[in-house]
Amino acid sequence: MDNLAKGHPDIVESYMELRRDLSLAFALIEFANRIDLPDEGVLHPVIMALQGATSDFVSWSNDTLFSPIIKSSLTRTHIT
Repeated sequence: MDNLAKGHPDIVESYMELRRDLSLAFALIEFANRIDLPDEGVLHPVIMALQGATSDFVSWSNDTLFSPIIKSSLTRTHIT
């Protein structure tokens, strides 16, 4: 039985939507480069697509590559 039949939403789609909502990647890029896009620029469909792709890339990279490494290093015990 799939997740939808069990009453669970599509996990990947929900995850992607949540991560996009939480990502500040595009705002940080603007800030770091001292770019102040006007509202009509930020709301342009091409810029919105770039923002979504940037957020996906940063979020997926962090969650799949770096989070497991950090979590692993925090759970190790060191004998001194």
